[in-house]
Amino acid sequence: MGIQDNFWTIGEETVAWGTKATTLTRGVENQTDYAEQLYFGPTNKNVTLAPEVSADVIDKPEEVESLVQLDWPFVIQQRSAWTDRWNKEILGQ
Repeated sequence: MGIQDNFWTIGEETVAWGTKATTLTRGVENQTDYAEQLYFGPTNKNVTLAPEVSADVIDKPEEVESLVQLDWPFVIQQRSAWTDRWNKEILGQ
């Protein structure tokens, strides 16, 4: 990769590796392994989890809908103050 005219130029080999990595990580086998071993909810709709695994991850549309959406502009605005407070109150710095 290189920089040319302030744009990243990406070679065919990089694109091929990126495509391969994306395809692999989104595959049914890997998504199932992520759920079983890392408790990551699958993003591939073709994944069917065992009931005991499904109970431990967010994998149903109603569960996704119930997730809290953060107000990211607010979080970013407060981040420095929260970090300072954490360092003071938790780390004693």
